[in-house]
Amino acid sequence: MTLSDDSSFLGDTLCSDDKENDTPTNLSFQNLSELIMQRLKKNNKHIISEIKNTIEDEIKKAIFKLKEELEGRTNILSKKNDERALEIKDINKRIEILSKQNETLKAEIKELHTMKTTLEPKHAENNSKKIVIYGFSEQHNESEWELHSRLINMFHEVLNVDLTGYIEEIYRLGRKNTKTRPLVIELLSKRMCKYITEN
Repeated sequence: MTLSDDSSFLGDTLCSDDKENDTPTNLSFQNLSELIMQRLKKNNKHIISEIKNTIEDEIKKAIFKLKEELEGRTNILSKKNDERALEIKDINKRIEILSKQNETLKAEIKELHTMKTTLEPKHAENNSKKIVIYGFSEQHNESEWELHSRLINMFHEVLNVDLTGYIEEIYRLGRKNTKTRPLVIELLSKRMCKYITEN
């Protein structure tokens, strides 16, 4: 074997060793890269899952809170509606009572109006036969017959009218006291009453 052969052999050997060492290094880098990628993917999945769970929890909490608030407001509105319903019911009862009272009052007014219409002609007719005399002296313990006689004499002397047989009733107005009470004379004839009042 020559020197050149040895050097060429060593050189070849060295070169071949380098090539053999190169392959495992490349494989280990590749494996490491893949391992890192796999780990990153797993971590990403885990992070995404955690984020997703967190978001879902927050959404659930927010929905639950909103639901509670809505239920609370709904309960308040429901109570207010119940109160309004009771108030309206009470008002309707009062209106019904007032309506009945109004109808009763209308009926009473109508009845009174009818009575007034019926009584007015009689009242007017009765008044048309009455004369009220003021200042006619009131004597102590005077009988109705004595008063009747004095009255007839007074009309005969003052108006030259004979009321004998024309007087139906005589009475004083008000309670007896120190003052002279007005004297009411109710006659049997309207014509006589009219004659006296006109003269």
